[in-house]
Amino acid sequence: MRVAEREGCDLVVGATRFASTSQNNVERQGLKLAYTKSVWM
Repeated sequence: MRVAEREGCDLVVGATRFASTSQNNVERQGLKLAYTKSVWM
């Protein structure tokens, strides 16, 4: 995210499983949940 900011980006995107440790990690880095996506099989 530091590189993106330095390069002038105004959007950073990430993907994790809902309520996972990875989601907690990206939230700690400052990202916020924008939406959830269901995958049906």
